[in-house]
Amino acid sequence: MKQLLLAVTLVLLLFFLINSLMENPTVSPSTPSNLTPGGPAPVGEATTSVGEATTSTPSTDDGKQAVAEDSDQEIEWSISGRILGPDGEPVPEGYLESYPAPDLRSAINMTHCDRDGYFIHEVEEGYVGSLMVRAGSVTGLVGKRIDTVRATRGVEPTLEIHLEAGGRIDGVVVDLVGHPVEAAYVGARPPIQTREGIFFFPRKEAKDERLWPHDYTDSEGKFTLYGIPEGACSLQASRADYGPSEPINLPPGTTEAQLVLRNECVLTGRLIDENGEPIAPYHGSICLFDNEDNNAGKNEPLATASTGRDPGDGSFTLRPYLTGSQMLVIIEDDRFSPYAQEIQTVPGQNEPLEIVLTPAANIQGRVVNSSGQPVAAATVSVIDQQNRFLSSFDVDDQKQFWILRAEIESSRRGITAQDGTFSILPVPSTRPVVLEVKHREYPTLVEASQTYSAGNNDVGDLVLPDGIQLRGIVLAPDGTPVSGARVKLTPPREVESAGTPLSISFSGGNVGIVESVAREKSSTTTNKYGEFIISLSEGGIFDIEASAPGFHSTDLMELNIQTSMDGIVLQLQPVQTIEGFVVDIQGNPVVGVRLSLAEAKDGEISLADLFGAGDRSGDAITTSNH
Repeated sequence: MKQLLLAVTLVLLLFFLINSLMENPTVSPSTPSNLTPGGPAPVGEATTSVGEATTSTPSTDDGKQAVAEDSDQEIEWSISGRILGPDGEPVPEGYLESYPAPDLRSAINMTHCDRDGYFIHEVEEGYVGSLMVRAGSVTGLVGKRIDTVRATRGVEPTLEIHLEAGGRIDGVVVDLVGHPVEAAYVGARPPIQTREGIFFFPRKEAKDERLWPHDYTDSEGKFTLYGIPEGACSLQASRADYGPSEPINLPPGTTEAQLVLRNECVLTGRLIDENGEPIAPYHGSICLFDNEDNNAGKNEPLATASTGRDPGDGSFTLRPYLTGSQMLVIIEDDRFSPYAQEIQTVPGQNEPLEIVLTPAANIQGRVVNSSGQPVAAATVSVIDQQNRFLSSFDVDDQKQFWILRAEIESSRRGITAQDGTFSILPVPSTRPVVLEVKHREYPTLVEASQTYSAGNNDVGDLVLPDGIQLRGIVLAPDGTPVSGARVKLTPPREVESAGTPLSISFSGGNVGIVESVAREKSSTTTNKYGEFIISLSEGGIFDIEASAPGFHSTDLMELNIQTSMDGIVLQLQPVQTIEGFVVDIQGNPVVGVRLSLAEAKDGEISLADLFGAGDRSGDAITTSNH
C-alpha cells in the first residue's frame, strides 16, 4: 500500500513539473537582423547613463515578431527610419543625436543604426526638434541636420535619410615658428569672406543643413577631416593657450592644408566707479562674446573674468580664443547698471580698458486690473531703448547671445507676486527705459519712457487695461492637442493696409506679384494641453490661424470679435510633400538651391500650370545659366 501511494505521488509531481514547463517556456531575448523590404523590425534599444544605445539581433521572423510587440510596449514615442548612402545602400555606421535624452540623465540622446541602416530613436512624449544624423568617419559621408522632426507613437519607420558622399582633407597645425601643435581643435565650415588683416566676417547665407566635421591634432600636429561637403570650404584651428589661426578658404577638391596658430589674445581692463575708485570685488560676471557668429554657433562666452578679492585695484584679464569684433558684457552685480561695449580684439596683448560703472536703479511697484485688484504672475520688463544688447532679445535676433539673453532678461524683469507687487534690480540710472507689463489675460501695457534715479524708485500701481479674451485649443489631424503651436490673429486680407505690390520678372516675363504681408495683431503659443489665450484691447473682424512644426497651418477662420469668446477649435492639417530635383540647363543636378512654396493667387502661375495636376514626385526644375 505504501509503495502504491509513493508511486502515485511521483506521478503527480512529474505531471505538475511538465505542465509548469509548458506554460512558461524560456525564450532568449533577441532583436531583428535580416530586415525585409516591407520595413524594419524594431531595434531593441536601451539608453545608457551616457546616452548611448545598445542593439542585438534575432535569427528568426518569430523572434522579430516578439521583439516588435515588446518594443511597442517599452518605446512609446520615437523617431524611426533608415539611413542610406548616396548609392542607396544602408549605412550601418550611422547614428543620430537629439537633445535632451528621454531619461534626462544625459545631455545628448544618441542612437546607432543596426546593420541594415534602420534605427529607432526614443524621445520624450510629443518631441518636436532637430535631429543630427552622422555616419562613422571612415565612411566619408556628410552628416545632416534635420529640423522640425516630430515624434510619433510606437516604432513604425517614417523617415528615409540619405547622406551624401564627402571629401577628405589631411593637414597639420603649427605655431609661428613652425613647431607642430598637439591637441589643437580643427573645424571645417562653409567658405567665409575675409578682409585684409585679422578680422573676418561670415557671409550671410541660407541655413546649411550639412554637418561640418572637426578633429583634434595628434602629437605630430596632424589631423584628418572626413565627410567634407562638396565644394569650397574654410578651415580654422584653435587651442586654449594660442590665438586662433587665420581662417583659410580652400577651393573644391583640396586634400591637404596647413594652419598656423597665432599668439594668444590677452585683453586686460579695470573697473572703476564714477569717482574713479576701483570696484573690487565685482560681484558679477565679466564676459566676452563673439559678435560675428565665428564661434560655430556655440552659446558660451569666449572668455570670462573677475576682479579678484578685496582689496584690489578692480583689474581683470580676458583670454578669448577668437579675435575680431566682440561684445564685452558686465552684468549681475545689483550695485551697478549692466554694461555692454563692442570692441575689436587682436592676437597678442591688446590695449587695456578702463570701464566706468554707474550705480543701478531699483524699480518697484504693483500691477492691478481696472478694478484695483492685484494681478499675480504678470511679467514686468525693462526695455533699454538706447542699448538693445542689454534689453530683452527677440528670438529672431541675429546675434547669438542665447545664454546671456536668459541672464539679462531674468535680471531686467520681475514677476508679480500674489499681491501684485514686483521689484526689478539692476536698472540703468543714466538713460531712459520703458516698462512693459504683460499678462496672458490682459492687453499689454507700455509705460512712457523715462530715466530712473539711482536707488529705489516706486512707480506705484500699473493698471492693466480691460480687454477681450479669445480662448481655444489647437488639435492635430487625429484630434490630439498640440503643445507649442503658434496661434496668430491678423486683420482680414480685404481690410489690410494697402501697399504697392512688387512685380517679380524674369527673362520670360512676369510670373506673379508679392502683396503686402498681413500685419499681425496678436499671437501666442499653446500650453502643454494645446490651449491658448489671446487678449485684445478692442474688438473687430480678424482672421485666426494656427501653425506648428510637422503640420500644415489651419485654414484661416474669420472672427467678428465684439466680446470675449471661448471654445475656439483650430485643427491642423496633415503635411503634404512635393519631391523632385533641380538641374541646370545641361541636366546636371544642382545642390544648395533653396526652394520655397506659396499659395497661388488669381493671375499667378501655379505648380499645376507648370507641371500639371497630380502627384509631383520626381519632377525636375531647370535653372538658367546665371
